[in-house]
Amino acid sequence: MKRGVVFGLIIFGILQLAKSLAAPVDEAWLVAGFLAILVSYWVPPIPGEKYVAWAGTNLLMVIGIYFCGFKLPRLFVSQVSYPLASLLCILLFMFCWWLIVARRTRQASNIKR
Repeated sequence: MKRGVVFGLIIFGILQLAKSLAAPVDEAWLVAGFLAILVSYWVPPIPGEKYVAWAGTNLLMVIGIYFCGFKLPRLFVSQVSYPLASLLCILLFMFCWWLIVARRTRQASNIKR
């Protein structure tokens, strides 16, 4: 929970800074995500969680949101509006992410038995 709050605050701060400097929001999201991963790792970890697994999962999440939220919707602008295309791409990403997290959770619970 603490890591999530730190992660969110860093991303929010960098996106607000990018908005005030008129920087592209999509690249600001990517930079903010990478910085948030590096900084939020130093918050006390979940016992038994390895750095590579934690950082890899969060890195995939940041890159996935970057592509699905900012880059992929531009391919569908000719069929639907950009906000709708962005929403559909993010929903698809969230569904895929939920499947991955549910699978990891199920595997972890099977290992503990």
